[in-house]
Amino acid sequence: ITIPASVTSIGTHAFYTSYTTSVAFVTMESETPPIIGSTIFKAGWVSIKVPMSAVDAYKSATNWSTYADSITGY
Repeated sequence: ITIPASVTSIGTHAFYTSYTTSVAFVTMESETPPIIGSTIFKAGWVSIKVPMSAVDAYKSATNWSTYADSITGY
């Protein structure tokens, strides 16, 4: 899925699934990490692409740090 830059917050469990057989591929268009709930994805089962210049910002942002190992730049 692609999350447009206009999204400024994502609620807890928005994309969380109990299934562990597939990986979610997410592209964030914003260079500013949206505010997110404590668990929006199942850790280890998500691949998050963010603008290259924003990788460090996402990896250190509140609650995004949970997914630091899954965040890469494009």
